[in-house]
Amino acid sequence: MKKHSRKQREIDHVSTTCGEPQNSFDPSKMSGVDPAQIEKLKRIADQLKYALIVIASVPPLLIYPFVQKHFVKGMMIGSLKG
Repeated sequence: MKKHSRKQREIDHVSTTCGEPQNSFDPSKMSGVDPAQIEKLKRIADQLKYALIVIASVPPLLIYPFVQKHFVKGMMIGSLKG
């Protein structure tokens, strides 16, 4: 067996996985699993994703009013009078 460099192994890995979608779902591999259970898990995953978006948006929205004057000041300093 030939010994490949790390870079060659990375290239081989990318070339073998390029055609496969990373988030694909093949129902044939899910024998014995209830489709309703799968849908329930998908809904929960979506709800968690949306909750994370909302939670991540709250701190900037709370901080912005307090630092808004600094943004306006910076724009006035950087503007050109013509």
